[in-house]
Amino acid sequence: MKGEKRRNYDSSRFKEAYMKVIKDNWSVYKASKEYGIPWSTLRRHIATHGGESFDLPKLGRPFTLDSDLEFQAGKDHQFNDAKRKAGPYWWWSFKERYGLSLHTPEKLAACRAVTANRQNIDDFYKKLLDVVIELDILQKPERIYNCDETGVTFVVKPSKIVTQTGKKVIYSRTFAEKGVTQTVLGCCSASGASVPPLIIFKGVRMVNDLANGAPEGSIVRLSKNGWINSELFLEWMHHFEAHIPPARPVLLIMDSHSTHVSQDVIDFATKNGIHLFTFPSHTSHLLQPLDVSVYKSLKNAWAKVLNDYKLQHPTSAPTRLDFCRLLTPAYEHAFQPSIIMNGFRKTGIAPFDRNAISDESIAPSLMQPSDLQSQNIESSTDNAQASAVNRETASPSVFSLLSVPEVPQSSSSSTRRAKRNPQARYLTPQSTNNMDSPEENIVAISNETTVAVTSEETVTSIRVPSASPTPGPSTESNLKRKLPRVKVEKTPKSNKSTMCDYCGVHYSQDVALRNGAMSCGKWYHQECTGTESPQFLCDNCDKVDFSGTDDSDWAPE
Repeated sequence: MKGEKRRNYDSSRFKEAYMKVIKDNWSVYKASKEYGIPWSTLRRHIATHGGESFDLPKLGRPFTLDSDLEFQAGKDHQFNDAKRKAGPYWWWSFKERYGLSLHTPEKLAACRAVTANRQNIDDFYKKLLDVVIELDILQKPERIYNCDETGVTFVVKPSKIVTQTGKKVIYSRTFAEKGVTQTVLGCCSASGASVPPLIIFKGVRMVNDLANGAPEGSIVRLSKNGWINSELFLEWMHHFEAHIPPARPVLLIMDSHSTHVSQDVIDFATKNGIHLFTFPSHTSHLLQPLDVSVYKSLKNAWAKVLNDYKLQHPTSAPTRLDFCRLLTPAYEHAFQPSIIMNGFRKTGIAPFDRNAISDESIAPSLMQPSDLQSQNIESSTDNAQASAVNRETASPSVFSLLSVPEVPQSSSSSTRRAKRNPQARYLTPQSTNNMDSPEENIVAISNETTVAVTSEETVTSIRVPSASPTPGPSTESNLKRKLPRVKVEKTPKSNKSTMCDYCGVHYSQDVALRNGAMSCGKWYHQECTGTESPQFLCDNCDKVDFSGTDDSDWAPE
């Protein structure tokens, strides 16, 4: 039949039919019918080869010349002799033949690659199923909510444009070198409904015009750094409770950032029939519906809105007063019911599907965590030893001016805080009473040595950069040039002293401190970060785009 594919059998099946006729005295017709081989083809090869074994030839006519003779004859081919590589047509044909394509991989932090493993994800689904069955909301998606923050700036990736062929210099004007981040706290249910957002600006004095054009029902607030804090999140919980249907109980799933799990938040939620459930640490890129679908659509729509604004106002830039007005169309586009429900479906939360996360998605976690941790521990040990050597060889006048005591080296046998459990948690008023108490005499050594200097009145945390290996002569000018930069932070020695921004535990003499990131400068227990590596980004800083910035832009003040 015309258009039917030729040779619908492989070489092994043909050889079996061929040998049945030769050795087992089958008829050609019987072998043809049994193995699905045309009887005329089978008969022709038997007559040609006379019972000897052979390989089937390739389909089509054979080449007249081999590749060497073709090259000598000057026949055109798809390879570039000067660059010694294949041409574009060959590459396109190669991709089509083997089903290949080019993709730009997404950035994945090491902590996410290790923590997003099958054990933590299975534990999340098991606990989630137990909770929704206990609350009797397994088949009630309108009572399952997810909330999360995202940072939005006026600096976005330019869209593609059409230009003349051969043009090498193409610019797209941006509104700033590095934009100020505004925080948008969104919330939605598995049924596709959404709660009006909380929009947070950086500042201390409220301007009424900031809320002009904001999505209907949203609230606009200020914070010193433009990020969420415990007080604002508690206020948002009141806002959330007022905008959801009266049916109770409801389940609110969120990340385990310290601002979300304060005792005031848990108490308020318990009184109002709101049950809190947290994702495992560093798994929101797989398990959080807002991150999986909604916020990706929001960022794409936001970039389109800004590019359209740039075309309509080529000589002006939007200000903070224009933010809410520009955000509203992007927000309405992203928080559509279909997009929201798709996020819950892809994460397996509603409808419930414990197999929603494929093995391919957690493939980076198959790297041996012990190997990674051992490398980080060895690196930290080398830094600590180098710092100690530098102290011994450095000029004593440098450190005598600083009045910094020797850093106690913690041995492997010393008591350490247990690492924070990275798994999912169902928060109740009793769940925060079992937090580990802070321990003393633990030093986190990284590129900057952290020292705690205690006295009867204050606790002073000093971050001292490692001394240079061989300081020059201790002249006054050279000493001034070589003197390390010291940052002193004084906090009262009481129960309300410095607080770990991850676990929320206050401490006064606990020196197991760690700077969270270059941008926020907050402190964390090393064990709370879940990693031994000196490189650590907190959840807030992990959402900030650091591209196009240098270290000096984000150094602590």
